[in-house]
Amino acid sequence: MGLGSVMYDISQDYVVDATLEYVYSSERDLARKHISKLESLDLIENSLIIFDRGYFSTDMFNFLVDAYRTLYDVRKKLDGCPVFFYTILR
Repeated sequence: MGLGSVMYDISQDYVVDATLEYVYSSERDLARKHISKLESLDLIENSLIIFDRGYFSTDMFNFLVDAYRTLYDVRKKLDGCPVFFYTILR
């Protein structure tokens, strides 16, 4: 069994990064890898990254703030489930 994770650019309609890992891998670690890939492709600036409720943690928030100076955090409920939006501003 495995765990798949994809970062998709909805405005340009393409997959930016995709990973297939062992089933017990951390979704947050995969998200960090996707974010690093965005940076290596020089796409990180002014990106809007949307996480579902499983990604949010103090550790993830601190990672984004420390590494990318995230300034915007919106918490909404969609169909009763919390969704977290982060905008990376430099």
